[in-house]
Amino acid sequence: MDYDKWLQRFASRIESFVFRFVLSLIVLLFVVQAVLMNDYLRPLLGYTDQLEGKVLHEELQKVIAGRVEQTRKQPLEEMAVVIELIPPAEEKLPELTIFVNGTPRATLGRETIYLPVAAGDLLEVGGQVYGSKPATIRIVDVRGDLLAPVKGSEMLTFGEKELIAWIIPRY
Repeated sequence: MDYDKWLQRFASRIESFVFRFVLSLIVLLFVVQAVLMNDYLRPLLGYTDQLEGKVLHEELQKVIAGRVEQTRKQPLEEMAVVIELIPPAEEKLPELTIFVNGTPRATLGRETIYLPVAAGDLLEVGGQVYGSKPATIRIVDVRGDLLAPVKGSEMLTFGEKELIAWIIPRY
């Protein structure tokens, strides 16, 4: 028995089988993809389309809805930030504006500003600082249960529009 000829015939049969098998899988792939484009046949082949629009976990939705209702019944605590401007040593007071979500809300001066805020608000400052030294903006007080901003935090600004804080409640 000639093992070289036998191995060559065996390898060519296996190669032919693998080639036909892969070719049939590719043809099957194209056929299935074509069938999945049909709106009437797709629910028969896919489990997701059969469940479309059906409630899967009604009990879970009731629990979540109950928690939302409990949260709504609790009185909302007012959230506010008290901000002050510490001007640089120059004589002229900076012209700075506080923006809440891009809308001008207050102008910083010698007085502290009480600014009501809501969860998710972005506090920014912009304007003009005269001279070569930056102005300091300090969070004097935080009303409500907030993670950010932190009472006593400070930032330096030359008047470019900069982020002071992002209002993040603690719940």
